[in-house]
Amino acid sequence: AELLEEAESGGDESGGEELAFERKARKTVARMEAEAAEQASEQRGAAASFTMPTGPREEMPDIGTLKSRIADVVDVLGDFASKRQEGVTRVEYVSLLAEDLQQVYGYNGELVELLLQLFSPAE
Repeated sequence: AELLEEAESGGDESGGEELAFERKARKTVARMEAEAAEQASEQRGAAASFTMPTGPREEMPDIGTLKSRIADVVDVLGDFASKRQEGVTRVEYVSLLAEDLQQVYGYNGELVELLLQLFSPAE
């Protein structure tokens, strides 16, 4: 009987500690979920604001800009119906993606074409 009482009283103390720990964990999880939702919202806004470059490309953008553009184009191709720019075809997006992949990774045109035929742009 004494062991039961000790176990119960010990359980009560650790239960109180767990509650404080659980509260901290819930706050942390809620904060992380809010940050993730905000970040996803920002990413959706950035993808929605992506516009195809127009005109001749005289200078080569830096690698960071190209990688960002690759990510934006892949995002648009992933949900083409709702994220595409009016008047721009899927072929134009894929062509831009191929050009950027060639510049960033040094692939030749035939290899990029083959990769895009074998895999989806997201892969």
